[in-house]
Amino acid sequence: VSPHIRAAIQDAIRQHRAQR
Repeated sequence: VSPHIRAAIQDAIRQHRAQR
């Protein structure tokens, strides 16, 4: 898994958590 891909996934999770 690329480092930038992992960062994108973490960002998506953070946005999803912020949405809740």
